Amino acid sequence: MSRQRISIIFLSISIYFCFVTYGLISVICLLFFKNMIPEKKINEILSVADIARIIGEFYPLKTAGRNYKILCPFHQEKTPSFVISPDKQIFHCFGCGKGGNVFHFIMEHEKLSFPEAVKWVGQKVGVIVEDIAAGNSPKLYPVFKLISSLFEKFLYSPCGKTAYQYLLKRGLKDKTLKDFHLGYAPSAEIQLEEIKKLGLASDQLIKGGITTRKSNREYPYFRDRIIFPIINAQGKTIAFGGRSIPAKTSAAGGDNSMPKYLNSPENEIFEKGKTLYGLNLARKNILTEKKAIIVEGYMDLVSLYEAGVQNVVASLGTSLTRWQIRILSKLADTIYLVYDSDAAGERASLRGLELFVEEGLNPLTVNLPYPEDPDSFIKKYGKEKFNACLKSSQNIVEFYLNCLKKKHDPKTIEGKVNISKIILPIIKKVQSSLRKNEYIKILANALNTDEKVLIEEMSGKSKQSEYEKKINYRSPNPNEEEMVLSSMIIENDILKEDISEFGDGNLRKIALEIYSKVKEKKQNKPSAILNLLSPNVRETLSKIMANPFVPEYTPQRIIQDWRKKNKERKTRNEQIEKLQHL
Repeated sequence: MSRQRISIIFLSISIYFCFVTYGLISVICLLFFKNMIPEKKINEILSVADIARIIGEFYPLKTAGRNYKILCPFHQEKTPSFVISPDKQIFHCFGCGKGGNVFHFIMEHEKLSFPEAVKWVGQKVGVIVEDIAAGNSPKLYPVFKLISSLFEKFLYSPCGKTAYQYLLKRGLKDKTLKDFHLGYAPSAEIQLEEIKKLGLASDQLIKGGITTRKSNREYPYFRDRIIFPIINAQGKTIAFGGRSIPAKTSAAGGDNSMPKYLNSPENEIFEKGKTLYGLNLARKNILTEKKAIIVEGYMDLVSLYEAGVQNVVASLGTSLTRWQIRILSKLADTIYLVYDSDAAGERASLRGLELFVEEGLNPLTVNLPYPEDPDSFIKKYGKEKFNACLKSSQNIVEFYLNCLKKKHDPKTIEGKVNISKIILPIIKKVQSSLRKNEYIKILANALNTDEKVLIEEMSGKSKQSEYEKKINYRSPNPNEEEMVLSSMIIENDILKEDISEFGDGNLRKIALEIYSKVKEKKQNKPSAILNLLSPNVRETLSKIMANPFVPEYTPQRIIQDWRKKNKERKTRNEQIEKLQHL
């Protein structure tokens, strides 16, 4: 072999090892930096961050079908080739080849590292991101995976026979049971014996809410219950829901009395208000159909899925939250609320509708015949009639009218006034002028009154809508709340009861620290207050206070309008709650 060939081989090997070494270092660095932030936190931010809105803050977006296009920020071009997909939450430039998710865009655009980009986006969507050591990343995922498999194994064992038969009687087939990984939690003795074989640390079991400690003894959290694993959008089990079995006695360890449903306590990877049950299975169908159906309970969802309605998610039996609404708004164009037909289901729908409007969405509400719920209806009438109910669903105003007419007579003056007091503030928040106009027409027709009168009533209540328009308000929009907090500091007018009214969790924590420090040190000058705060809060607050005010609105007016709005919302909620006494 010639010397020249040996040299070429040696050089090639050297280059290869350089690339391998560089690649390994890059991978190690990436893993290190990613582990600085919990995976749960990264997923939480991605679940609510809208890439189109964030890029739209830098550049005007032009629609291109379902996507947006702009001139690429990363290379010179005359024809836009930079595409933003709201459906997939990604960007890609067909000119220079750059692409990725919202974090990658911010990394490239702002020249930030990965954790810095996560923090940047987190701040935009109101999620606090704190540095943690790589070794402290969540350890509960493997714990829940093992326990979920154990529960599933129990369902098909002799101890789970009654639970298995109950599920079959409810009309569920084995495929559906396996799709949802349904399981069974037997008596304490059987569970603890099998859990011990898994070799899991006791502190991890307690931390995850798998077991609980009482009088120095450890007990399973779920006993004698059908288990519904709660799986996140990434396919990882993060919690459990347990349902009692009506056909059984409490001989197995007896947890089958009230409450009928029991959820895992929240943990480092599970927050009930930020989770939608069934999204892992429904996501693909929701994206395909651009429609999402929200139900309350596990069985409602599973029964609909069994019947072939598979674009359904459940709110874990609780009131809808902004986080859940935002997650769905990124996937679907049309959202249906299908709750129980009783008074409780009606109240749950009413509570959720205003949140939808504040998020710029207009859901449809499905009225099932009393006393049906989604589970019983789909079994009794089938998929075809259920789809017919979806087609005859009501918009926000129609549903509110349907509920309020039960208590207030629209033929009387008092009835017209009371109904309009509740509905007009909702219409006022609708962002589309065309839709708002149509809603006014529906309300005017129902109350047999003039549209102009309703418009005057709506606009004359408060000029806050003009203020909100000037700052592009979309609740909970940090712009408005930042102005409120800044105004409170300028006016030395921050009350303890104000703190809980901030919708942005980050601002709520800042407001609490400011309130505590100001009360303790009795400072009232903004510059002096800054000296009392922790570095992160100080930087955030200085940024907030540097923002200019809308000229027409003084700090006093901003505080006054904000408190008035909160008071009106509470009053409306109280009026809605009174419907339960009908």
